[in-house]
Amino acid sequence: VTIGLLECILIDWIFNLDKLRNHINNISSIKLGKDWNAMVKFVAPGALILIMIYDLVNEFNQPYGDYSRIELGLIGILWLLATLVIGFILAMTPWNTAQLHKSARSDQS
Repeated sequence: VTIGLLECILIDWIFNLDKLRNHINNISSIKLGKDWNAMVKFVAPGALILIMIYDLVNEFNQPYGDYSRIELGLIGILWLLATLVIGFILAMTPWNTAQLHKSARSDQS
């Protein structure tokens, strides 16, 4: 839901919707009217926001399984920290690019 909402916002702000609609109309057998712009700008984000609010309310009212909210928060924080630490370690690990270039050259011959 969040990604769909971000896509609607980015398409509207970064890309010109009229230009995108004209491009789609040029290459597609289905033609989009000006109402498509309103759908992308207002209707789709509004529906996605309502779905997100509904899901968040349900998520906070009924915690997952038999866990308390504190346990769920701690589990979430620990997973977040573990992911950040592992990502940082992997990012800081030097790559042996000489070996990569060497194997790529041997594949071409």
